[in-house]
Amino acid sequence: MVAEFQTPVDIANRALQHLGAQRITSFTDVSLNAAEIASCYDKIRTAELRRNIWRFATRKATLRPIVPAFVPAQPYGTSAALPTLKITPGLYSPTVVYFPGEIVIDANGTWWQSKQDNNLGLVPGTGDTWDVYFGPMNATPWDTTGTTFYSVGEVVYLTPRPGVIEVYTALATGNPSGASTPDQANPAIATVYSLATAYFKGQVVQGSNGWFYMSLVDVNLGNDPILTVPQWQPILTYAKGALVTGLDSVIYQSQVNGNVGANPTSGGFPNAWMPTGTVALWTSSFVGGTGDSQWHRQANMQVAAVNWLSPLSSGPENAQAARNVYKLPNGYLRQAPDAPKQGAFSYLGGPSGRMPDDYMFEGGFFTSSLFGPILFRFVADVTLVDTMDPMFCEGLACSLALATCEKITQSTDKWQKCNVEYKRIMGEARLVNGIETGPVEPPEDEYVLVRQ
Repeated sequence: MVAEFQTPVDIANRALQHLGAQRITSFTDVSLNAAEIASCYDKIRTAELRRNIWRFATRKATLRPIVPAFVPAQPYGTSAALPTLKITPGLYSPTVVYFPGEIVIDANGTWWQSKQDNNLGLVPGTGDTWDVYFGPMNATPWDTTGTTFYSVGEVVYLTPRPGVIEVYTALATGNPSGASTPDQANPAIATVYSLATAYFKGQVVQGSNGWFYMSLVDVNLGNDPILTVPQWQPILTYAKGALVTGLDSVIYQSQVNGNVGANPTSGGFPNAWMPTGTVALWTSSFVGGTGDSQWHRQANMQVAAVNWLSPLSSGPENAQAARNVYKLPNGYLRQAPDAPKQGAFSYLGGPSGRMPDDYMFEGGFFTSSLFGPILFRFVADVTLVDTMDPMFCEGLACSLALATCEKITQSTDKWQKCNVEYKRIMGEARLVNGIETGPVEPPEDEYVLVRQ
């Protein structure tokens, strides 16, 4: 179903309808209405998102404690832990081909993550090829001990040689750093093709001939990539009957001898080439990385040490007796309950089993006595209007109308009407949101526990 609210301008025009004012076509229109709405839209949107735990804006991110660059001295005979690194994505470029998991930043400072392979020229925020990135803002060193499992979205780094740092994002949950084959889940080592595994579009494997291949289709099962038809090359000469894979992933057959330089997908059809009607399943011509298929290497990610001194009694990550420091995820607005349904079926109102967390929020961080990864649930700074609940959009429009009413209309009567509408509509939106999310189980009550 297509959402009725597609863009910020849709919400802005709904606000102007409440005011009985002239609609706009863009926030950059040369008009009082556009200037007033544009000046406060993001401010009010963010405030309204933060006021409630909205279902559509709730996200999760796996966070790991920070190991600062200045790690406290380790006991004799132990090695100091590698530090956590701060990540900064590269600026989006319409001339770069992106793959699933790639993180970029746009001119407005928003972080985006690619959802599809061969993502070329598709601007973030337009279409369904990008999502706003709400994941970790730090990279932790990839664990070589074979004891760590990673969750989808986690960011790690490797140092393959001095002075080189490679950053990877997990594309799947359950990436053991040490598997049955020692290097199986090493982000930098290619996945060896298996006939028993179903591969998805954009995943890269290494064939038995040592070449690397990228899947062109989803659920690619039982199709050995070394049997794939080679990609068309403009410098090669093809004989009549030769098969090639075109740039559109369709397999073509040469219609003539001495066939050179005729692109099958543009200009070569129908005289030089004829499509066979078969789609290629793999290609050996691609610009993505050749590492493990469960990871994506970030091609243009900048890293820097977290030059931050641990507060008194905080960290490092392996200090179980101290409080450890976690960086809040990108786009964080407010905390959401980590396990809202835990204990929902407790017998006769008995203990729910949900223990209170000990998070202490300080600036862009929080501290905890935990020392391992935390699956952190939070309300995110959602900007894509077509992912918002329509009732929230209607309430946001009323809020915008309230903020701009005096400047645009100079009418106190309209302001009063907008105020009444805002309370009614946003109240109904919160009510429906609460019904859908259901009741949140409170943490264990100490008084009830001690009386059991």
